[in-house]
Amino acid sequence: MDRFPNFNKALAKFKIKTIFKETIEPEEILLDATKSSDLDEQRIEVPIKPKIFRIFAGIVLGTFLILIGQAAYMQIGRGDYFNNLAAKNRTRSLPLFAQRGIIYDKNFKQLVFNIPSFNLLVSLPDLPQDSVTRSNTVKKVAGITGLPEKEILNDISNINLKFGSSAVVAENLEHEKLLEIQGGINDLPGWRIG
Repeated sequence: MDRFPNFNKALAKFKIKTIFKETIEPEEILLDATKSSDLDEQRIEVPIKPKIFRIFAGIVLGTFLILIGQAAYMQIGRGDYFNNLAAKNRTRSLPLFAQRGIIYDKNFKQLVFNIPSFNLLVSLPDLPQDSVTRSNTVKKVAGITGLPEKEILNDISNINLKFGSSAVVAENLEHEKLLEIQGGINDLPGWRIG
């Protein structure tokens, strides 16, 4: 019982009719492509020539030699450059102190006042490695803050890297000193206002 007789008749118009009654094997298609009269003597499988294997092995070997040469160049030839980049690429933990809000008692009398204070901090990894440049920056800082150089050098030598890489050199800077340091902070590597 056919539910949709008209639909099946309409589909019959689009049916593909096969001309060949036999199936065609892939080998026959490949043999046809050669267009040779001696189909019986021809082989479908053609061996790959040893020359092609040698060329492929040469390309692979050349690629590995280039990669090994580039790795050796980067390690030996440019090792100092990449070592300096790695030395500068460190993470530092810098404390960020949140500003405290105003605290009132129950009668709304202000108990705590926010008075801004600025400290001069030194960061040991950011200080110049050259002793002459380091002593020049310490002299500049001593001249601005009015602290003796020995005290500043003592603060730098007392930095314990287990607890952080920076130390406070001067606390509660006066406004004039703060402006003077802030104006020349770019010329003082390793120093910052906190």
